[in-house]
Amino acid sequence: MATFIVSIDMDNEALQPDPSMELRDLLLEIAERVRLYGPDCKKILDTNGNSVGFTDGWASAPKSV
Repeated sequence: MATFIVSIDMDNEALQPDPSMELRDLLLEIAERVRLYGPDCKKILDTNGNSVGFTDGWASAPKSV
């Protein structure tokens, strides 16, 4: 089974002290990239241009939950 993984480091400066707006913007950007290009493996950049995570569109699902 294929999965779409999003990993975001919530300790990043751009996400502090209240991460809600920056997280919202990051998730909207990811959704737009998926709409335009499909699920892919990409870095996630914050508004400061720093890497805060990644997406992985073709990862295998974990074997155990």
